[in-house]
Amino acid sequence: MRIGLKTNKEAFSENDSSRAAFCLLVRTWAFVILSPMFVITPLILLVRDPNRRKLKNVFLRVVLGIGKTVGWLMAVPVFLFLVIVTGTKYGQLNIENAARSNKQAVSVRPEQKEFIDVRGEIHVHSFLSWDSKGTFEEIAQAAKKNGIRWIILTDHIGQLPPGNYPDEVDNVLFIYGQERCHKIDGVDCGSDLRASLKDSERHLNLYGHIEKFRRSPNQQWERCDGIELVSLHGNGRTYLGKLLAKLFWAPEEVYPDLTVATRENLTYWQKLAELEQRPIPIFAAPDAHQNMGILGVHLDPYGFIFKMISTHIWIEKNEDLNQASIFRAIKLGRTYIAFDYLGDTTGFQFWAAENANCIRVELPRLTGKLKIFRDNTLIAEYQSAPSSVSVPMPLPGFWRVEVERDGKPWIVSGQILVK
Repeated sequence: MRIGLKTNKEAFSENDSSRAAFCLLVRTWAFVILSPMFVITPLILLVRDPNRRKLKNVFLRVVLGIGKTVGWLMAVPVFLFLVIVTGTKYGQLNIENAARSNKQAVSVRPEQKEFIDVRGEIHVHSFLSWDSKGTFEEIAQAAKKNGIRWIILTDHIGQLPPGNYPDEVDNVLFIYGQERCHKIDGVDCGSDLRASLKDSERHLNLYGHIEKFRRSPNQQWERCDGIELVSLHGNGRTYLGKLLAKLFWAPEEVYPDLTVATRENLTYWQKLAELEQRPIPIFAAPDAHQNMGILGVHLDPYGFIFKMISTHIWIEKNEDLNQASIFRAIKLGRTYIAFDYLGDTTGFQFWAAENANCIRVELPRLTGKLKIFRDNTLIAEYQSAPSSVSVPMPLPGFWRVEVERDGKPWIVSGQILVK
């Protein structure tokens, strides 16, 4: 599959009155659904306990009893519904833009070569998993509408069952992989994401759900090709209580709170890079299942999830887009994470000169606040960054950048190691 340099995008729009209406609907829905847990249930318990001997424990009983049953059955579907409702910035992207490669280990980037930016998704589930019914056609259709050119499926399987597994579906490249539980001493500590199952050998080894997995230096861990720095599923599970609480007073903040690289994951990423003395490639995980719905309406459709988050790779201009070029880009660290619902990231570049005397950042046309980090410590910040920023004579360490837009995380770059 050949990638062109043409950019074709639709502008994002936001309607303030619609946003206010959505927020009102969210608060009303949350009150109707969640109030039985904290109002009606205590009243029932009081009626059943007229002597009020257990009055002081009523909220504990609600949390432990009702919270484990009704709470999960009702709150989780409602939460996903509200996330969709409060997604106020909708749009459709079809991005095939020119970009350059960030550099690995003192950043050897051939100046005579050009690179293009190709948007994709890693960690997607289909009907091959026990917890999804999504078809290849549904995934491809959602991907195409959002400018996604490649998909790495990570189904809960040991091997591909007999069947037809096309390399392309509706001009979207499909790579078939697996997600398996990563355990240490019998404890679930994340996921192994491996691809491709169509080949006799494993060519890509990634680690997912690192919010569960913290390795100490004396633990043995096979060298990986990349880590899942951002996970929508992981963020939702980690901050479920906080996100549900925000439904009442700030529902518009629920949506961006899901799309963030947590401080814990960023710290772990830095420690792992220092331990292995190499830049650790990163990717973002939609962990899309399209498996939740109410009355036949999907609460987590592929199309909506793909709009929120993606992994961008840089491949050489004259290189075909195929499994080999995608795997090569990931392993070389030519990736960055984008929260695309905030806008088109066309034009973002991050690399170092061959002699490591300068690190350069070029921002998209839609600019935002730029943050520059060395060894996970903020060293420079531009509230309204120019289109191009240089760091002359950078000190040794792991360098990376983040870009915010409207006060929300928008871009997270990979690492550049200056020795």
